[in-house]
Amino acid sequence: MCKKMYIELDITLYKAGEIAEVHEGLMESIVRGGNIMLKRITEQIVMEVEQELINSEEFAGIKTGFDNLDSCSDGFANGQLIIMGARPSMGKTTFACSLVDNVCIKDGKSCIFFTSKMSVNRVLERIIRIHADVNYDTKVSGVYADKIKEASEEVKKARLWIDDTCVGKPQEFIEKCRELGKTERIDLIIIDYLQLFECDKKHWKDVLGSLKELAVELDCPVFVLSQLKRTVENRNNHIPKISDLPLTKITEPVADEIMFLYRDAYYDPEADRNSALIYVARHKKYERFQTSIEFLPDVPMFWDKILPKNRKRVYQGC
Repeated sequence: MCKKMYIELDITLYKAGEIAEVHEGLMESIVRGGNIMLKRITEQIVMEVEQELINSEEFAGIKTGFDNLDSCSDGFANGQLIIMGARPSMGKTTFACSLVDNVCIKDGKSCIFFTSKMSVNRVLERIIRIHADVNYDTKVSGVYADKIKEASEEVKKARLWIDDTCVGKPQEFIEKCRELGKTERIDLIIIDYLQLFECDKKHWKDVLGSLKELAVELDCPVFVLSQLKRTVENRNNHIPKISDLPLTKITEPVADEIMFLYRDAYYDPEADRNSALIYVARHKKYERFQTSIEFLPDVPMFWDKILPKNRKRVYQGC
């Protein structure tokens, strides 16, 4: 985007130079009379565009593979603790598995996936089915089997480590990540989900602080799924807020980014079952925003809803 802007601006300056040469007297008169320095203004614009290009190239982190989200937020930055909250059955684990497919299988990055909700086999089965993009409805067909076999071969090549042994043992999981980080470059850590670390309130701050330290130490994003309080259900507007996170006063200061996954069809059977939204309520670099994403419940998986006009830096939660 920045490169395109730079090229277009360069062409504009060239044309402006031609006009200035032809109408030199007129341009000098305008500059003197209005005290406007055209050259300085255009140079400043070029500098700003070049700096924007440099900043975009310097981004250190990963792309999520969800283009709408990436175009709004650049992706997940290294060293950051990112929390995604949602109510049960909203699709948190499915989103995490879809993220693994995008980042790890398709883009070749490495990922540690901590699951406290499902077994390793079930997580792998879901990731394979997402990569194959096959519905349960076609399970009895030969096409289903062929796609699953092909997807399995791709998943086997991935630098993906899945752990289901650290339920209630956050420090053990953190130490495993550190040990692996000594011999492997870790690009992403996913935790599904925070509450199943089974920490009491007293130790919650320590665990979150340790996860933030882990992100900085391994220089990668740590993406943590979280349940939300039932207060969401008691409002007419079910769009989540930061205050819906458990132990908000502890969680909010530590997290670099807080987002929420939301589907209207969760509450309204008549709503579009394929439509979902991601609300980013807190971001280190950008204002709060919301963006579209598509949910395919028959796989299940999330993928981009190709509607760029739906990208909005507008979010009514808090």
